[in-house]
Amino acid sequence: MSVVHRYIKSDVMDFGNRLKAELKKSGKSQNWLSQKSGIAQSTISGYIKGTVIPTLVSAVKISEVLKVPLCYLVYGNHTCKTDVQEHYNTKPLTDYTDKDLLQELLKRQ
Repeated sequence: MSVVHRYIKSDVMDFGNRLKAELKKSGKSQNWLSQKSGIAQSTISGYIKGTVIPTLVSAVKISEVLKVPLCYLVYGNHTCKTDVQEHYNTKPLTDYTDKDLLQELLKRQ
């Protein structure tokens, strides 16, 4: 296994562990998250197991649905300045299609 592959695998496992912990803390299920985010339950299960790498769009949607900072889910950092929706005062990110969300985020850079 290459150094890069091990690094990515570690990050994916960390994301999955934080996601699992947030679901447990909130008393919510993978199925609930799937329904609220529009992400397949099998994909969410893969994130938690560390077998599937989340896309940016998926991570943003999960962050919004669980009401936790994106940088916490991705990096384990609780000191984020703001979340995307608050910062840009927009409609909920789960209301966007994946393509529209990416375009919206790119416009705002």
